[in-house]
Amino acid sequence: MLQPSKNRNLTFWVTVATSIFGVVVVTFALYVYSEKNVERVSNLRLNALQLADELRHSSESLTKMARSYIVTGNPDYKRYFQEIIDIREGRRPRPANHLYYWDLVVYGDQFPQDKAADAVPLLDLVKGAAFGENEFSLLADAKRNSDALAQTEMEAIRLFDSTAADPTADKQRARQILFDKAYDQAKLNILRPISQFNDLMDARTAAAVERAIFHANVFRVIFVGTSLFWLYLLWRSYRSLLTLLGASPGELQTQIARLGRGDFSPPAVAVPVDADSVMAWLNETRHELNSLSTARLRAEALLEERTRYLWTNNRILQMLADNAPLETILSELMRIMENIHPGALCSVLLVNEAGTHLCNAASPSLPESWRQITAKVPIGDSIGSCGTAAFRGERVVVEDVRTHAYWRPFRDVAEQAGLRACWSQPFKNSQGKVLGTFAVYHREPARPTEQEIQLIEDYAKLAQLAVERASLAEGLRQSQEMYRLIAENSSEVIWLVDLPEMRFSYINHAIKHLRGWAPEEILNQPLSAMLTPKMEAKVKKTLEGIVARLGAPGQTVRHETLEVELPHKDGHMAPAELIATLLLDEAGRPRQLLGISRDITERKAAEQAIRQMAFHDPLTTLPNQRLLEDRLHQVIARAQRDHSRMSLLFIDLDKFKQVNDMRGHATGDWLLQRVAERMQNCLRESDTAARIGGDEFVVLLPDAETAQSALAVAEKIRATLEEPFVTPDGAALHISSSIGIAIYPDHADTPRDLLRFGDEAMYRAKKGGRNAVEVFAAAAPAQNSRPVIRVMWQPAYACGEPSIDEEHKELFRRANTLLDLAVKHEADPPAVNQAFDELLAHVTAHFAHEEAVLRDHDYEALSRHADQHRVLLEHAQDLRRQAAEGMLPVGELIDFIASKVVVGHMLKEDSRFHGLFTHAPRPNRSRNRTV
Repeated sequence: MLQPSKNRNLTFWVTVATSIFGVVVVTFALYVYSEKNVERVSNLRLNALQLADELRHSSESLTKMARSYIVTGNPDYKRYFQEIIDIREGRRPRPANHLYYWDLVVYGDQFPQDKAADAVPLLDLVKGAAFGENEFSLLADAKRNSDALAQTEMEAIRLFDSTAADPTADKQRARQILFDKAYDQAKLNILRPISQFNDLMDARTAAAVERAIFHANVFRVIFVGTSLFWLYLLWRSYRSLLTLLGASPGELQTQIARLGRGDFSPPAVAVPVDADSVMAWLNETRHELNSLSTARLRAEALLEERTRYLWTNNRILQMLADNAPLETILSELMRIMENIHPGALCSVLLVNEAGTHLCNAASPSLPESWRQITAKVPIGDSIGSCGTAAFRGERVVVEDVRTHAYWRPFRDVAEQAGLRACWSQPFKNSQGKVLGTFAVYHREPARPTEQEIQLIEDYAKLAQLAVERASLAEGLRQSQEMYRLIAENSSEVIWLVDLPEMRFSYINHAIKHLRGWAPEEILNQPLSAMLTPKMEAKVKKTLEGIVARLGAPGQTVRHETLEVELPHKDGHMAPAELIATLLLDEAGRPRQLLGISRDITERKAAEQAIRQMAFHDPLTTLPNQRLLEDRLHQVIARAQRDHSRMSLLFIDLDKFKQVNDMRGHATGDWLLQRVAERMQNCLRESDTAARIGGDEFVVLLPDAETAQSALAVAEKIRATLEEPFVTPDGAALHISSSIGIAIYPDHADTPRDLLRFGDEAMYRAKKGGRNAVEVFAAAAPAQNSRPVIRVMWQPAYACGEPSIDEEHKELFRRANTLLDLAVKHEADPPAVNQAFDELLAHVTAHFAHEEAVLRDHDYEALSRHADQHRVLLEHAQDLRRQAAEGMLPVGELIDFIASKVVVGHMLKEDSRFHGLFTHAPRPNRSRNRTV
């Protein structure tokens, strides 16, 4: 393994070398800059000297042109003179070679090509140069002196060109001006400051050049030093890399290439390496890969052996699939083993039915004499290898039959057969019973290896598989005979339908009893011919459901039970129960439908009778109290879901007891039956009439949402029961009925309370003179008594914000005031309306204040909370309009205040923001409704 310290070592040297390389680059850049600075200073000096020389040369050229013109009178020299002045003053471009231009012009009599493009005054060029103040002053003086001399030269030219009275004298005077001592002194005044300028520039630029050269030498030394140090660091990094790698990169590459080619053997010459280097890691990896390679070779050899066994296994399985005889299968197994293991002689002995002997089942290569000896071998301890193995149920290995005690009875015969070693392996069934033994013989003394023992056990399992399969095949044949006997003598119809043809391929004789047809008449007929279209569709739907479930994950159920009505041969429909099981082919596709049909005529009749007895009154056949309560729960649940109303009639017969006492129970029973008939004639299909005991009946009206609708039905029933009942013997019976009406949810919202309030209304009708209909109404409270309904404030309702809690308490007080007045609203409707207006105003203000407080606390669900406030206010305003019309439903008002405002909003929705004001745990909240 690589040591982290060595990694850090290499990293350190590489990091330092990289850093020093940066220093080398910077030093080299500074050195190059210094060299450039030397060149720049030199160029500056050269430029200064060139400008000074150009000033001198232009002055000399002017002198030359002026004197040449005075001497020769050639006008070209005067023109050249003026051009030199124009160039120096920047009135025309400077020639590219301004130092020699005029010489070439004068002596060559031709103008060289002018490459200059800019016309710049000479003095401006001097100003733009990097001169000091003294140097510029000297050149400026030289320029002024040169300009003054140029004026003198121009004056001489004008005298020479004069056309006065004495032109010869003017020419002589002009020549004298250009060749006298004053002219020479003027020339000297030009050259003296230029000379001083050159001396100053030489001194200044020489110092600058020396400084630049000094700096360049310093940076050169630093650059060389840092470069040498950087090379040293590279060498140290390389040494650290060699230490880390444990060998040279070339050797390391060679070793990695060997590993890449699959050569895991150690190198011919051992390379000494550090134990913590990459090379050591490669050696360790090579060793591990070499071990893995060796293991792989062993595994491949084992795999080859297992492959041969697998081929043998597949060969035997194929013979089993082809239903080959057991003796053929076992003989083939023995021959295959002998071919795979040359020198081995194999045999299989099977236990007889009595379990006392082993019988030779297959030994294709053993001598005939030995097959006769092993035709029947007793099972017992120490009786040869096979007898002992079958007795003990464990493997017996005899290396040499001549010396082993187990073989004393068979020693001579074995010697004649040329057998010297015998390994016997018993094989058992799933219950642990020995089925037989598998024996391997050798002609020389031998002991099996671990691998051979494993193979012997595997071959024994193949022999076991073949024997068990033969046993199962025989058992299956016997089972088929038994099942056929059972099917043919069963009282239930057993049938088989082929898919997808949907045709019967088998049906037993019980079909004759169930449907009147013989099996021969149904076989090979399509299923549709034996079913009604409705039953055919039901069967196909069931079959599709079974198939669909097979495709769902985790679903394995392939059977279904359904009840159908099958057409009988004589024309009637026979109720039957079908139990169908879907059979699949090898690919998992539906192949056949196996079914059992049984006649359930008697069971259906019994079920109908039990159902009738359990849920219907045996006398009138009307629903009894149990069925009534179930339907009442259903009707109320639907009304709650649809936010609708329903009505209940509680009916009691008047004067029935007198009829029953005077004319007997038979007449009373007859009368009850006729009463039930007349009531049902007054009802719709959705209504339910039930007898709950004696002469009491209850009628459910799910669609009667108003008292007027319920009163209309009740009055119809009352009128029809008031008419005389004429008995079969001609006697007229006169009775009547008292009917009480209770409405959900105006009067009650539970089945128990509806029945109780209906009973109370019926009692009031009977007490008021009978033969009447009464709608339930709560008794008016006595003066100064408590209201029927009150909502009570509990500490658990407090949210922790004082202003909201006080408003909630005030809301409870005003709600109780309204409920008190609502109970007696018929006596004082204006008081109810006023109390309702005060409650609405308080609730509106409270909701607005509560939303403002929640907004200040950044309540996340404020929008939803405000929407619920709006819905509650709309509901309250709707109730207020009903109160103004004198139709305030007290039950709905109670439900609104108690259920929607207190329970639905305060206890559920408001509790969501309690955490904004307090983090203390709150007690459980529950509805508080006191009646």
